[in-house]
Amino acid sequence: MPACRTLDCVAVFATTVADARCVGGVLVGYDPADPYSRRTADTVSLDRTTPDTPTVGVFADPTFFGDTGAEAVYDAALDRVTEAGGTVTTVPERPFRETAELLYDGPWVAERLSVVADLVANDPGALLEVTREVITEGADYSAVDTFEAMYELRANRRATADILADVDCLLTPTTGTTYTVDEVADAPLRTNSNLGRYTNYVNLLDLSAVAVPAGTRPDGAHLGVTLVCPATADGDLLSLADRLAPGVPASVPVRTSP
Repeated sequence: MPACRTLDCVAVFATTVADARCVGGVLVGYDPADPYSRRTADTVSLDRTTPDTPTVGVFADPTFFGDTGAEAVYDAALDRVTEAGGTVTTVPERPFRETAELLYDGPWVAERLSVVADLVANDPGALLEVTREVITEGADYSAVDTFEAMYELRANRRATADILADVDCLLTPTTGTTYTVDEVADAPLRTNSNLGRYTNYVNLLDLSAVAVPAGTRPDGAHLGVTLVCPATADGDLLSLADRLAPGVPASVPVRTSP
């Protein structure tokens, strides 16, 4: 069942970047039975092509929600970028951040409601209370709200396309911090919003992303970084991941959205 059918994509979890590339090679292609499939999928190349000295865009002041351990892991990842011959340059976060906020604080919540509307009406207790609370807010949005959000998204797509045109990829924390199960249970809306800060804009902006392990906090919690490129640039993205995040432990998954 879809979450947001206009935004959904297939995500690959693999033990190495090479495995993700292999699986992507099987998955990528045009599906005439899927009205959301694009013929451009036939032109996606997963070949190993990457500049010798990539330019990596980063946000000027990423937030880690007070997690100094996560910040240290991210800073170390940036050091590895320069050690690998890359150049780090700051880019504006605003259009990415504003787009991320649209996913749950905008009319795309109504699309989620459309999927489970019958269940909400006939058996609302089947949903977790917090899930039901978020999804039913979709009924509060009007058609006018939807069009206004679409206009905002279009403007942000133009702005972010211009930003990404000047770099080979964007590099962000995968999550600014990480939480225990109990911490999420105590504040599910806040913690999930924080966890999605660097990912919720990717599908809305029609981008590709690959998340790779970056290190661990002193308490042993695993943290990662995410590389982001325009859609259909998956080959370049995976090649950059190969170079900028070498030595991925076989026991830790890699996520990519071809």
